[in-house]
Amino acid sequence: MDAAELGRRRAADLHEQAVTTGKDPRLAYAFVLAEAKRRGLDVEKANPGASMLDGGRATYVPADGLIIHENIGSDFEQAFLVAHELGVVTKKVVHALPGCKAFDAGVGSGEVVSVGPGSDGLCSLCG
Repeated sequence: MDAAELGRRRAADLHEQAVTTGKDPRLAYAFVLAEAKRRGLDVEKANPGASMLDGGRATYVPADGLIIHENIGSDFEQAFLVAHELGVVTKKVVHALPGCKAFDAGVGSGEVVSVGPGSDGLCSLCG
């Protein structure tokens, strides 16, 4: 079993747990906010390009228990950014592409699930 399959299975488990507690996956942003709250994390929106995003689209600030993401795109797109950072929090998703800030810093451990390269060959979330 490869790392992507392990990550997919963990995500499926988390999804099932949330659904059993009454969360509605059709409301993607509310669904992911509920998971962040369950983990004791706050989520805040920021303007695209805000300095606190450090050139990325979303970031996790461990010292503050905070996920910050761009306030742009659909609820689903914003939910994706938050869900990705939740994966980073649990060390199940790591930016795995050379050139990505987290990869270069050696962040994370455990299963590595690449989010895939953007058109420039870098992490599609880091820009």
